[in-house]
Amino acid sequence: MTNLRIGLLGYGIVGKGVFQLVNQQPGMHITKVFDLPSKKDVLRNLLVTDYKEVTEADDVDVVVECLGGEELPYQAITSALKHGKHVLSSNKETIANHFEEYMSLAKANDCSFLCEAAVGGGIPLLHNVIEIARFDTIYSFIGLLNGTCNFILTRLTKDKYTFQEALKEAQDRGFAEKDYRADLSGADLLRKGRILASLAFHKDMDYKTIPSFGIENINDEIFETVSKLGRILKFGVFGYYKDGTLCVMSVPFLFKPNHALSTLNYEMNGVLLECKNNSTLEFIGKGAGSLPTASAIMQDLMHFLRGGSRIDMDDMTTAKVVFVKGEEYFVYHDGKGEIIRANSVEELKKYEFVAKIVD
Repeated sequence: MTNLRIGLLGYGIVGKGVFQLVNQQPGMHITKVFDLPSKKDVLRNLLVTDYKEVTEADDVDVVVECLGGEELPYQAITSALKHGKHVLSSNKETIANHFEEYMSLAKANDCSFLCEAAVGGGIPLLHNVIEIARFDTIYSFIGLLNGTCNFILTRLTKDKYTFQEALKEAQDRGFAEKDYRADLSGADLLRKGRILASLAFHKDMDYKTIPSFGIENINDEIFETVSKLGRILKFGVFGYYKDGTLCVMSVPFLFKPNHALSTLNYEMNGVLLECKNNSTLEFIGKGAGSLPTASAIMQDLMHFLRGGSRIDMDDMTTAKVVFVKGEEYFVYHDGKGEIIRANSVEELKKYEFVAKIVD
């Protein structure tokens, strides 16, 4: 495919980055952009205001979805796949909700669904995980996969900003959305953890059963207590599958200062994979912002430009997410912090703040 015709759904932070990078690349061009009528002055004759003018168009080979949210993206993605369009998405919410459905629709209609940009920003992560999982066994992963939270925590801990100062800067620089609750609560991370776990372990799961503990209740007292432990506070997700047990969880981490992920600051993301043959693999890069995320979409587009690509999940089976008992957590309640060995999610939910101890 030497002349890739692209229909773009959404001209926001990520969509603008995709638009910019595609226009710099020979062999591909944007034929239509779906967005609000208010974008007419910028997009001119490329603008359409009905997503079906993209998903059903004869002059579109690949649909790039950068809308965010759930209902409209779901309608648009399923429409595109049913019309035999390849689909690329950066929308971890709709992917987490409908991962297996999108893969099945793509296979049934002889097209592809790819989502490199949904996890890890600009890091070339998911394609590598897919390839590694074909010949190796991935036992576990641990990652900092929310550039917004990593940026805010770095400003709070390293640069002594207030929360509001750090949040405003994150929003001004395009790292954080106006509604940042999904970031701070861990909802964004559990969606990414679900996608990564599915590709790494070839397991389908109900992502709403994944335990999630956030950083909404962070305050100066908690920071002071954590600092006395000599640990570095980060926010991420981990998962492993071994001997039939699947565990995935989004939670703040307390790393030792020499841990490979403890030195990743600001909008940087990082993932460690533990594999049977490869031992430990590290993936590091920018995890937030217009161009890093758009760069991940470009990685998917390059696959199509060079002959296409498909995620083969035929051997995926369903697994139940479980909580592993007896691991150490730092918990904070009523002005006091302590380290406990937790036996259930319900036990941890009693506390104001929870962080997993990682050595």
